[in-house]
Amino acid sequence: AIELEKRGLNFERQVPFRVFYRNQLIGRFIADMVIENKVIVELKATTSLAPGCEAQLLNYLKASPLKVGLLFNFGSRLLKTRRLVDELDEAHII
Repeated sequence: AIELEKRGLNFERQVPFRVFYRNQLIGRFIADMVIENKVIVELKATTSLAPGCEAQLLNYLKASPLKVGLLFNFGSRLLKTRRLVDELDEAHII
């Protein structure tokens, strides 16, 4: 957050999203961060990223109007990152 502020980027923390199915509210999720109303950021602190971490972010992308997500894991000596894109209802890891 400090670095984003230094760079003049707009961001929000703990951003709630509502999930709909056939126009009915079926749930909610809270993204760790949304940057410039374009990118969902999920932050983890685990020794290794479980497949469920990527699945969680892909579900967030599908449920939101946003199409790009970043997954950061601060739990090991080296920062691990993943960029995920949801295009035309097909999510891809890039």
